Order: sequence, then structure tokens, then C-alpha cells
Amino acid sequence: MKSFFIVLLSLASLPGYPGEPPSLVDVAYRAGVPEPKLDFYAAESKGFPTVVHVYGSGWRSGSGKSSAPVAEALRRHGVGCVLVSHRLAPAHSIREQAGDVAAAFAWAKAHVAEKGGDPKKIFLSGHSTGGQLVLLVVTEPTFLGAEHLSTDDVAGVVSLSAPVDLVPRADGHGYGNIMSSARGKGVFPTDIDEITKLSPLHQLNVKIPRTLLLVGSDDFPMLAADARHFAEKAKALGTDISTEVSPGKDHMGMVRALTNEADPVFLRVLAFIQAQPK
Repeated sequence: MKSFFIVLLSLASLPGYPGEPPSLVDVAYRAGVPEPKLDFYAAESKGFPTVVHVYGSGWRSGSGKSSAPVAEALRRHGVGCVLVSHRLAPAHSIREQAGDVAAAFAWAKAHVAEKGGDPKKIFLSGHSTGGQLVLLVVTEPTFLGAEHLSTDDVAGVVSLSAPVDLVPRADGHGYGNIMSSARGKGVFPTDIDEITKLSPLHQLNVKIPRTLLLVGSDDFPMLAADARHFAEKAKALGTDISTEVSPGKDHMGMVRALTNEADPVFLRVLAFIQAQPK
């Protein structure tokens, strides 16, 4: 469990590399509030799709800037990218962070056309707790509703190695069991009703946008099974959803794969973004 929590605290440490700078830097995306901020990497092609990407943070550290290599890789393939920094725990709750993600999506919807993007082709993407946040935004309608938007405005969702079920399990082996220990103090709620409300699996009650769930074969063991349960429930509600296990990838390997343009994970995500919806 100790190594699990260390990874949660280090997810923002993905190394960057020199590259073409963002088209817009440090944009305050919540009206009248100087924080949090985002960076926007516009692609060169006309009408490009845009991914609003949320980094993994354990909800408590880092910033979206750690994912600059992901944005650069996507931009080289004609995909724009908004890198989201959100408010952090313990000062701000997971629910507030999901509100930030929805607000960043709304900013993208309103502004990508200014740089040549297609506002009808905006995706949500996230790794680890970032994946939990984007899934929560599409399964709990109040977040997008607060921005006068709905899931109809989301072109698709990509979630890598995301904890979709935060409720502690009777066998003690769930993601929620780890975060309900002392290691999650100040970050993870103590009220079981609130934990349930923050779990995308338990908030999933209607059809959601086209979704891709990816988990590594060497990832944390509960994540693959939880992703399958989420996909089964989503399919029953009419969602176009795929869940796949990526061979040879551990938790951090999944997000590093998005910086390697020859990696099967990167190519799968790119194909999902570029595919024509059914």
C-alpha cells in the first residue's frame, strides 16, 4: 500500500522536454478568478479536434504543465490539447476539482475556434485521478450543467488507469480502502455517501459519450476489474465504450506511453480521437 500511495503523489513528475511552446499559456479559465489555469496547444490543421487533458495527481499535487510532452505529441498528429491545472487537496475537495475540469472544458468549447479548432470535437482525457475526474464529470450531470453544458457537448472520453470505484470493499482490496486509511487523510472524504457520489461507477445511470478505458497489465490490480464493471454498466445504458488492458504497462507506463508516438497506447488513443462517431 505504501508504494501505491507514493505513486499517487508522484504522478505529476512526468518529465518534459523542449518543444514548441503552447499557443496560450497560463489562462485563468474560471470567470473572475485568477486560479486555476490552463495551457492550450493548438494544432495547425483547420478544424482540429481538441483533448482537454487532466494529469494524475492523487488529487493533491502538481499541475497540468507536467503533461506538456503529451500535448506536444498529440499536436504533431493534428490534435489540439488543453492541459488543465485544478485546485488541490486538502484545501479543495475532489468535488471542487471536478468543477474545475468542467470549467476548463467549457473554456475549450468557447475558445478553441479562435485558434482553428472545431468546438464540436472536444474530448475529455485523464490519467489516474485525472481519469477519475473526467469520468465523474460525464457521469454526474451537475458539473457540466453548472457551465450550461451537457454530455452532448463532449465528443468522447479517454481514461487511463482511472479509479472508477472509490467505495471501500469488504475484502479490503479496493482503491477506496487505501485512500480511506491514514494515507488519504485530508484528501479522501470520510462520509460513505460522499465517497459514493465521487465514484464514477456509482454515478453512472445514463448513456455517456463514447468512451475508451485503458489499464496496464501491470497496473494496480483492482483497476482492470473495475474498468470492466464500468464498461458493462455503460454498455447496458447504450454507451459506445471499449475497455482494454495494455500489455507490459504499469501505472506510470500508461501515461508515459502518450509521449511515445509509436507506442500502441498512443496509437489507440489517437485512433479513438480521429475516428468518425457511429
